[in-house]
Amino acid sequence: MLRVAAAALAAVFVGPAGIAMAETPTTAASSGNSTVTNGATPLFTGPAGVSPLVSPLLSICLEGPSIEVQPTDQTVIEPGGASFTVTEGAPPSECSPATIQWQVSTDGVTWNNVSAGNASGGTSSTLSIGPTSTSESGDEYRAILTNETLVPAISHEVTLIVEPEPEPCSAKPAITGEPGNETVVAPEAATFNASASRPANCALPTIEWQVSTDGVHWSNVSSSQTLSINPTNVSESENEYRAVFTNEAGSTDSNPATLTVEPEPCSAKPAITGEPGNETVVAPEAATFNASASRPANCALPTIEWQVSTDGVHWSNVSSSQTLSINPTNVSESENEYRAVFTNEAGSTDSNPATLTVEPEPCSAKPAITGEPGNETVVAPEAATFNASASRPANCALPTIEWQVSTDGVHWSNVSSSQTLSINPTNVSESENEYRAVFTNEAGSTDSNTPRR
Repeated sequence: MLRVAAAALAAVFVGPAGIAMAETPTTAASSGNSTVTNGATPLFTGPAGVSPLVSPLLSICLEGPSIEVQPTDQTVIEPGGASFTVTEGAPPSECSPATIQWQVSTDGVTWNNVSAGNASGGTSSTLSIGPTSTSESGDEYRAILTNETLVPAISHEVTLIVEPEPEPCSAKPAITGEPGNETVVAPEAATFNASASRPANCALPTIEWQVSTDGVHWSNVSSSQTLSINPTNVSESENEYRAVFTNEAGSTDSNPATLTVEPEPCSAKPAITGEPGNETVVAPEAATFNASASRPANCALPTIEWQVSTDGVHWSNVSSSQTLSINPTNVSESENEYRAVFTNEAGSTDSNPATLTVEPEPCSAKPAITGEPGNETVVAPEAATFNASASRPANCALPTIEWQVSTDGVHWSNVSSSQTLSINPTNVSESENEYRAVFTNEAGSTDSNTPRR
């Protein structure tokens, strides 16, 4: 089918006297198309009211092209490529797709068809420019779309910005702030900070915090500007931390900083959980005392110190053993008091005092007569004296002595508890009386022989 631009179309009709005439037709247009009623041939008005016919095989493009997608500004870094794209809207009825011509202006006033050697696609929907140069920065571009009407559609004017290629990063980061050592009480938080320079033409350095438990091997722990360890634990004490700053030129390590985590303070003095009990023994048997105390939260095991007092007021250390053993015992230690003093970081706590009672060993035997009294003969009223002695068996008190008299050798009466019996004055009525010494200790009594006076 033949398409004819409306501006160039002339109707041919037969004029008077059979002369062929040509005249530009007039049409009634609706939406850019010739008015056609019920499929009839378009009517054109000619001279003398003659209505010529135009062939129905003739199509007419009556509307210019449209732009559906506009090009946009472009910013590139020299020598990177740039591209601009324009998209034509749907071609009007009876119209061919538009031709495209890209134009460039260096002053925003004068426009020329793109013909630079670094440009391609000057008559296509996408204009490509590359490599670019900073000398092209600020150039403006537009697309001219034209169809059969020769009425162009002109795109938006867009700008190419070409930034210079950046200079290479001049150096690795330099440490400007070293992290400092941190000492905290668990579980308090610990924080480390460090800073580094941004050398010329370099991006801001990134930061990576690293930890080492041996000062040799390092592991990444955080990429935050500030390293926060929260909560802390005593197991982390003596760990070292450093910041690694990195840019395009390389990495720089900060000095390591040490974390010291002290345990939480001891919460209380020990509390007595087991009091020592009183002890009664027979010398030289051993006596033992035991006591116990609590271990409050965050405290070391309490130490123990046993103390002795002979008066209940003044105390002296005797042992730091868990169990106090007194072996052998002696009756001289009887009624001594003993207590345990438990101590931790928060202070000391005394147990109640316990009393040691040391009983003597049982007397091993009754006294044995070591010196018998002798018979005495005197002339009245001369004095008569009798002496006797006895042993002191092991663990026995000194024996007591009781002198006794008998007038019949059967019945005895006490007469004196003196070591020496003295009868002064004597009387003949006492002649033939018998006297004996009775020695007594814890084990019993022993009689001496019975001399006569």
